[in-house]
Amino acid sequence: MTANSIQTATPSDNPLFSFEPNSVRIVLDSVSDHNIRLTTFEAVIGKPYLGEIARHRKFSIAASSSRAIPAVRTLDYIRAFPLKPLRWGKNKRGMDDGGVELPKEIARICESRLEIHLQEVLDFCEFLARNNAHKQILNRYLEPFLYVPIALQSTDWENFFFLRCADDVQPETALIADKMLELYVENTPKYLPAGSWHLPYMDKHVLPDISLEHSIMVCAARCARTSYANMNGEFSLDKDLQLYQDLKYSGHFSPLEFPAYATSDSHFYANLQGWNSHRNTLPVKTRQGCLKALLAERRKKNHENQLEPLA
Repeated sequence: MTANSIQTATPSDNPLFSFEPNSVRIVLDSVSDHNIRLTTFEAVIGKPYLGEIARHRKFSIAASSSRAIPAVRTLDYIRAFPLKPLRWGKNKRGMDDGGVELPKEIARICESRLEIHLQEVLDFCEFLARNNAHKQILNRYLEPFLYVPIALQSTDWENFFFLRCADDVQPETALIADKMLELYVENTPKYLPAGSWHLPYMDKHVLPDISLEHSIMVCAARCARTSYANMNGEFSLDKDLQLYQDLKYSGHFSPLEFPAYATSDSHFYANLQGWNSHRNTLPVKTRQGCLKALLAERRKKNHENQLEPLA
């Protein structure tokens, strides 16, 4: 990309367009011998509201990173599907608007001014893109208007549903939670005996003779992307396996929690009951090392980059 031009992605070559805003689906739903259910959801939620879901500690979560998506694709997706409030609630004491909205005329003005603000943000980010600013800078300014696909997995959903399917919840979050609740209640999970693996995103675009080891690795890679395909729209076993290795050896272990097998008991294994994740079977589950050495390394690096020194 030159300093005077910006590429434009089309829906056909932009994988983000396969994600419909505020959509929810069950990717995989399994139940063990002990009648313990493990469910994997995919949801497309506004990035500002992701924290209200990510704080549930019994969840395994994978979300698209703003630092990984090419800026041109983010820009085009927001042009087509900008995140906006479901309603213009009236201010009052407390965390929610109580369902009371601003007068229609004021709401129309808010909508108009939001459109102006959005265009200003898009113009600024297009300027950054034309001048080769990295997406880790550019995409952050777009996040208030961005929908992101996420994968969620857990054996314990009740507290989440009772907390988020409520009138005092941010409406955009409640919308997603209500859709998840309906799917969860109405869906029938598939029985898996002890030792069998729950592998989301492995129901299609897989080789017929793929080994269990490679299936686990591909599953983790696809959960990290929340997609069967990579960001180029390709289905590549080699690239999936390489992404798995990159995740594992760089310490990004969260996607490795999604492949899980049914256990012969109902004990807890990390955040799952009656199921044990691939991550939990690894000899090393977190990054380890000497923190003093890390601090010295970061001080040296920050000094070289003339950043604010660490005390």
